[in-house]
Amino acid sequence: MYPLLLTTLIATAYPVWESKELQASWMSQGEGYEYILEVYTDKELTQLYLALPPITDTYTYFTVYDTHLYFHRVKYYHPDNPDDYGYIFLGQYYINLYYGFYTEDIPSPFPYPPVNEEPEPNPVIEHKPTPSKPPTVQPTEEKKSYSLPNSIDNREDIPNSDTSVLGIESSNQKDTCNVSIFKEKDNTSVSSSCDLDIRINKVKYINWGNYYTVETEGIYPHNIYVSIEVYECSKFNLLKPETWFGCKKELTDSYRGMTKGIYTGCLIVNGKYNNTTYFTFKDTSFYLNNLFTEDIYPKNVLLNLDLYLQVKSKEWIDVKHSIKERIVIPKAEKIKSNKPFSYPLKKLIGVTQWYGCTQYQCPHKGIDFGATKEKVVSIADGTVKSVGFDKYGGECNQGGNYVLIKHTNGMYSMYLHLDSYSVKAGQKVKKGEKIAVSGNTGKKNCQNFAYHLHFETRKQKDSSTHVNPVPYIDVDWNLIPTLGYKQNPGRLTGDNPHPNF
Repeated sequence: MYPLLLTTLIATAYPVWESKELQASWMSQGEGYEYILEVYTDKELTQLYLALPPITDTYTYFTVYDTHLYFHRVKYYHPDNPDDYGYIFLGQYYINLYYGFYTEDIPSPFPYPPVNEEPEPNPVIEHKPTPSKPPTVQPTEEKKSYSLPNSIDNREDIPNSDTSVLGIESSNQKDTCNVSIFKEKDNTSVSSSCDLDIRINKVKYINWGNYYTVETEGIYPHNIYVSIEVYECSKFNLLKPETWFGCKKELTDSYRGMTKGIYTGCLIVNGKYNNTTYFTFKDTSFYLNNLFTEDIYPKNVLLNLDLYLQVKSKEWIDVKHSIKERIVIPKAEKIKSNKPFSYPLKKLIGVTQWYGCTQYQCPHKGIDFGATKEKVVSIADGTVKSVGFDKYGGECNQGGNYVLIKHTNGMYSMYLHLDSYSVKAGQKVKKGEKIAVSGNTGKKNCQNFAYHLHFETRKQKDSSTHVNPVPYIDVDWNLIPTLGYKQNPGRLTGDNPHPNF
């Protein structure tokens, strides 16, 4: 996926982006709360890159000026008690301005390093703001109000709708959005209609055996012509009877011009929103990878894109517009693989410790999956060689309930710390057949385990013949994240097939 995207990117002139505007959103903590968005350049959240002024909205826009892996969070508090605050961690994302690349994690390895590119300097907290944006500031202990006085209007001259905008006739605009905003007392209603050139270029539907994935690629416009009209109730006037009773709408502000759009997206299947497993949103193109446990052909599938626009009129105006495009799902393409084994659990579950020399153990002889009482299945046809309770490491280092299977290709698989097992020694098992339930039996250093499945692949029966399971398991490992690595970065260590997540 990445080499294909980046091959296209390197054909363009560099740098692709001088800066990148992004959007962040979060859950409301209740009425009256204020929020401060903070962006950092380290996982420990000690190297502050920027912080925005307090707001009461649950989303905002910000701009980064450097290639980096960023981590962001929101500080929230109630103005009545600002000393009582908390944080919402919003995750991480990688920006490469040189290539115009925006993903959740740094691609590893990044296939086309810049030629003669100077080392990136340490992040600078203070940045020169763009002319149309308020400057980013550091949060302070002193509570401040960040509202624009009504007397200030820093807009550039905006041409009328019947004249050209940036050399383009507005009446012939291909990508346009019309927005109507009505303010009545403390309530604001927004309606929008957009005519945008959204194209879905590729839909790939893959049957992996135990699950399905849909890869969706397409393009959308980055620069959008917007026409915004703001209405309010006319003030009471004795000389105007229409203002005596009810609300008489009055146009109080308008904006017409070009702005840039920011997108997020997901798939909707038969009316149900599906979480996107992996995504890439660039200025004019997108890629989504969605995981399904059942066949969705030929269900009703929609691509849902949320478009975020921000313009400066007499005040900052934020607009969210949802776009839905129908997707025709083809019949699933069955993946042909020469890997001998399937996934050891009935459903895809992330990893808490990888194989190899990890921060916690060297060597770690298998992979730990964060499975709590989940169905464990045989990875291939074979014969159960033994079952029982493993105490080989002594009273303080026990493997707990286990199952050992010899497969038809001569290799072995081992399943440890099981809550229970449903097979017996000498029993024949089929690929994908349930053999156990994951648990937390056994001990390490006389301490009980958390729930997980310890899974090993071996060349022979003995534990010393262990090998990394990753090359043998027929699964897209990009769909198997490292669980809790933001809180415990050591979990990324070992022979991790994607070392950044």
